[in-house]
Amino acid sequence: PVDWSTVVPDEDWRRQAACKNQPVILFFPDRWETAISAREICATCPVQEECTEYALLHRIEHGIWGGMNVRQRRRWRRARREAIPT
Repeated sequence: PVDWSTVVPDEDWRRQAACKNQPVILFFPDRWETAISAREICATCPVQEECTEYALLHRIEHGIWGGMNVRQRRRWRRARREAIPT
């Protein structure tokens, strides 16, 4: 099971996470293709948005967070930045 307390500081939303009793290895795969199980779990998670926001805010550079890998999170962050009018 994932012991998120060793990965991120205590956050209330984590108590509701669909991944809280899943093996941590699922969320830190070697290749994107092996992240299918993690993505399926994330797709059912009631706090997927909070998880994604946490990873974006803290610029987490590893693992699957909110169903996204680091490359997807970078694109998401860039798209949000570009959507903000200057």
